[in-house]
Amino acid sequence: MNRGGTNYIWLFLLGLGSGLRVHIIGLIGLSELVVFVLSPILFLRHMDEFKKAGFMTFYNLIFMMIVGSLMSSVYNHTWMFASIKNCAVLYSIFAYSVVLFLLLRKSFAGIGWLFAGCFVASIIVVWAFNTAIHVDASIGTAELADSTVEEMVTGVRFWNTRITAALRLPIVAETYLHWPLAYPLIALPIAAIVSLVLSVSGRSDALISMFAFILIAVAGKSRKKMMFLGRHMFLFFFGLLLVAAVCKRAYKYTAINGYLGEDARAKYYGQTKQGDSIMRLLMAGRAEFFIGMRAIMDHPIMGFGTMAPDDKGYWANFMWNYADYEDYDLFRRLNERREQYGGRLLIPVHSYIVGFWGQSGIVGLFFSLYIFYLLFQFFKYYVRCIPHWYGFFACTIPALGWSMFFSPYGHGVVMPMLFTGLLMARAVGKGWLQLPVEMELEARRYE
Repeated sequence: MNRGGTNYIWLFLLGLGSGLRVHIIGLIGLSELVVFVLSPILFLRHMDEFKKAGFMTFYNLIFMMIVGSLMSSVYNHTWMFASIKNCAVLYSIFAYSVVLFLLLRKSFAGIGWLFAGCFVASIIVVWAFNTAIHVDASIGTAELADSTVEEMVTGVRFWNTRITAALRLPIVAETYLHWPLAYPLIALPIAAIVSLVLSVSGRSDALISMFAFILIAVAGKSRKKMMFLGRHMFLFFFGLLLVAAVCKRAYKYTAINGYLGEDARAKYYGQTKQGDSIMRLLMAGRAEFFIGMRAIMDHPIMGFGTMAPDDKGYWANFMWNYADYEDYDLFRRLNERREQYGGRLLIPVHSYIVGFWGQSGIVGLFFSLYIFYLLFQFFKYYVRCIPHWYGFFACTIPALGWSMFFSPYGHGVVMPMLFTGLLMARAVGKGWLQLPVEMELEARRYE
């Protein structure tokens, strides 16, 4: 693969194709159709480079999860076809990572084009494909359903996610050092406000934007300041907890006083009937994680399989212990509607950890711990190694931290790009990869 403009085109098309999904047995991105075929060939051809850059443990864990997913479904007698589709999702992490590494390993340039492609796809998919992806909030699965353009553009998260993505585009590009520092320090708080104002479910997006703001405000463009995070990691995380507490109080004040709208106020009161602590807010708004983790405790080694039915009443037990009568009555009616249409209540996998561990067994836990280990290593030792990507890391690592607990893993190129970026930053720090001379000289200007 050649450096320069050709790589930018491929990265743009990779991002574009990732967001344009078609229904072939299951949902799949157009770029996935390509990388699924090319990645094994490219991996075998460049295996020595991947070994030298330290990717093999990451890839071995992915393939162990694929095997674990099949074994878990056999052991638990769950739907094998669903497990095969889950294996395809896991395989996409490997496939995207292989292609991304080979496109970026020499120039480290072009990730801005990757995210530009993702953004363009999020716009044209509405008119070109005229479809909507409906995510089941209880189990973390997605299905394709016809929707009108009007129905999509008036959805509660449509403009929220797209405005936020547009504001972040200059930050996540490798041209991060070229932009005035004032831009991310203004754009990210605006993104947080947009998330809160336009959607009653935008609290997580707002929190992610504010954490990104803090990471950039602390380090700016200086590699010395970036290493401050590593030297004072535990102090920094304690500070983040304080920020979370302040954000919680600010959310309470603005929601109760109606500054976020009547829907947000009603939602806040509904979620705090049994207390307004941070844990209560999480349990009220993200019950799927706690339900899924309770199920895992009964299946810690083999997991519970893919699309596992809730035969032991994990949903009911959680609702009974932590929800009020109205919440439980709503759960009962939703359950009756599922049974009416022939469906079964499933164990939720609305969390990376629960999804990996629950569907692939103990190796999924090992993979999750490995990701946390990469994050720890990154902040402790390697955060300064690719300063041009610092804006990208600042915006995507908080999203990963949230998703590990409260979002299902799905399709897309963003998380494989983050995993690949963490590994490449470590490779640069250990001398396994070399930052281009011009990028090294540019970084020194801000020290």
